[in-house]
Amino acid sequence: MPAALEQVETTGDQYSHRHSATMGRSSNAATVDRGLQTRPHISSVRLNVCAKPPLPAPALYSCVMDNFVKKTPKPRDDLNERSPFAAERNARRIVNQVSKAPTLEDVTALLKVVREEEGVKAEVQQLQFTEKFPLHDYKLVQLPKEVLNVVKSGDKLVFRGDRQDEVVLCTDSSSYFVKEVETSNSLLIVPTLKTEKDVGDVGAKFLTIAPINTLSQHYLELQKIPCVSIHKLRDLLQLNRLPWDWLSNDSPNDTYSMEMLLDHVQMSGGELLRELDEMPVVEHDGMF
Repeated sequence: MPAALEQVETTGDQYSHRHSATMGRSSNAATVDRGLQTRPHISSVRLNVCAKPPLPAPALYSCVMDNFVKKTPKPRDDLNERSPFAAERNARRIVNQVSKAPTLEDVTALLKVVREEEGVKAEVQQLQFTEKFPLHDYKLVQLPKEVLNVVKSGDKLVFRGDRQDEVVLCTDSSSYFVKEVETSNSLLIVPTLKTEKDVGDVGAKFLTIAPINTLSQHYLELQKIPCVSIHKLRDLLQLNRLPWDWLSNDSPNDTYSMEMLLDHVQMSGGELLRELDEMPVVEHDGMF
């Protein structure tokens, strides 16, 4: 296979053309010569045409880069020790050790790193996820003060509404719209966690584990309904109007009890009784 090794060097507008070796004619070399002669402004060009196959692209790139880039390995330990994140790295290592085998010594070492050792009471609580960590076993509800008092007194709360209705929370006398809210904070359920007043501060320090039962970023928010809607109640009662001969055609299937009405309308028991008193409704043997 004919081959030619050709070297062209130009400087400014002057250039020289020197044949280093010639074996036959090469159309590639002739094409290169004409191209270079029409562009004398090229400062320096070196072409090598040979019969040997060229190097693969990654190997050729590596050879070229090695001539210009000199890799100097940096000592990793020195770089990490001088890094401003060295303290954070040490703290994370201590946290990992604590999470694997919680001991009082590990917690004390962590407090020293974050400079929070002063003011820590004798009982040190560590939050820890349970082995079977449930995520959807609880629904968190933010309660107003009046609803919280109802819960503390032992009275019941009822969610009312059909499938196509928006859910409503009812006490014995009031109703509340329920809205699900998403928060960027993580809400933890820790039943055994003690407050600052309950933590012991007598004697030497000791470690207790407070298991986390669940974690959530959603909760239910309540908004009191100032005036309940009676449209659904009126529609239910109009289906069973009292005929004039109701004494002879009385049927228990055509009436509603208080419990049946509460299963369909979205209001409390006290609100339902007030609305029934204002409507032309007859109560007979506990049925409406």
